[in-house]
Amino acid sequence: MFLSRRETLRDRAAKETLATIRRDRAEAPAQVKPLLAYIEENLFDPDLTVESMKEACGVRGHTVISLFKKTVRLRPSDYFREHRLEVAAQLLRTTTLEVWMVAELAGFGSEQVLGRNFGKSFGCSPSAYRAENAEAAAGEPLSAHSFNSVNLWRRALPGRLAPEQGAALARALGEIYLGEEPNSQTPVKLKIDGRVHERSEAEKIWLQIRDLPRDQQELVVREQVAFSSSALFDVLREKSREEGRRDRQLGVRIAELALTSLVGSAEELGAELPGLRALGWACVGNAHRLALDFPSAEEAFERSAKELLKASCDRALEGEICHLKAAFRNIQRRFEEALDLADQAVGFLDTGENRRILAESLILRAIISAAEGKLEPSIADLTRASELVAPHEKRLRLSIGHNLAAAHVTAEQYERASRLLPAAMEIASTYDEPLIRFHLKWLEGRINMGVGKTAVAEKALASAHEGFLRLGETGYAAVVKQDRANLYSEAGTV
Repeated sequence: MFLSRRETLRDRAAKETLATIRRDRAEAPAQVKPLLAYIEENLFDPDLTVESMKEACGVRGHTVISLFKKTVRLRPSDYFREHRLEVAAQLLRTTTLEVWMVAELAGFGSEQVLGRNFGKSFGCSPSAYRAENAEAAAGEPLSAHSFNSVNLWRRALPGRLAPEQGAALARALGEIYLGEEPNSQTPVKLKIDGRVHERSEAEKIWLQIRDLPRDQQELVVREQVAFSSSALFDVLREKSREEGRRDRQLGVRIAELALTSLVGSAEELGAELPGLRALGWACVGNAHRLALDFPSAEEAFERSAKELLKASCDRALEGEICHLKAAFRNIQRRFEEALDLADQAVGFLDTGENRRILAESLILRAIISAAEGKLEPSIADLTRASELVAPHEKRLRLSIGHNLAAAHVTAEQYERASRLLPAAMEIASTYDEPLIRFHLKWLEGRINMGVGKTAVAEKALASAHEGFLRLGETGYAAVVKQDRANLYSEAGTV
């Protein structure tokens, strides 16, 4: 099986690391030896913790742990981490296994956890480390059906996959994802159903096609894989939003890819397909909205409406479509239509289980209400949304904090706004998205204008104005310029 080959590569990469642990054990006091033996045996188990080690070795209190630290000059948790990182680095240097595989093999459990720990120790991401330190990758067997050969082959393809290449790719993917040995009877289309976690498999497929040319991405999702649910479609919709924040045209392409993915799973989705196509076209329209391509957005929403007529949708799906169209009408400044659509979205979603999308619709309705000068319902919606959002959903909490503070500023409730701003700024600092930070800097200027702190307001508004200009956001820059002019007028300066 493929997994055993990966474990073989891991064991080869870990040879020196495990030898170091054995040497530490040989030189350790008798009380510490069982701990080091347990670490050697369980190093690559992501569930290994100090507490599980202590329990397994019958250790009580802190005396033995203090002796452990004195012996190896590291706390047990740091000892696990450093040795796992050694193995991960060796795998990155000497194989071409995907980073998520390296993370699992080295005991980190996920690519995100590996990346966080790797950055702390090496000062760079695992991918950057590999690019600078890659060796001959002699450890990875490049057979026709290995995960790595599939990955490298697809990235190296100069053009569209020929039919025979597509068939070979599907056979190799079947071996990787379903544990099937390739043979002449393997179907060309890889079907992913209840045998695996569909969501995680969809994420893996996205990672594999992310860097492919567009036509090859479309070929894979249309002809090479089929899901029994909307998992791949949902993952691609999410990636469209995430990537679209940095590159709006890329967001459009991924939204279109999500729509294409429904073709590949049409037979499996059955009666759900028209509703999902309606949602898919709405997502394409939303991506065009963010790219400020309003004619294309309008066309996509019209296609969505036609698909919706064929569908027997559930309320949640219709609510999400109404939400996306409301956002489009809002940016067009067609506020009456936008507010009506936002009301429909909240009505559809209010009885459902998806608290996140309901919160998003409440935030959108609050923004539209504020634009219409309806501040009390705006603040009420934002307050309710804050009660639905979990603490870890930082982006939504940022949106609520920003818009709630802005509503209080418009209502001339500057003290309330100033209490909300620091938390929003703290969350914004965790994102590499300067547009958000300049919006908050603008809000800081407006708050200080309101409380008469002219010098602080001028500094904040100048920073926001210059930032918007650097980003090419001339519309926002013009409005900030007007705020600065108002500030000078009120202060009696030119």
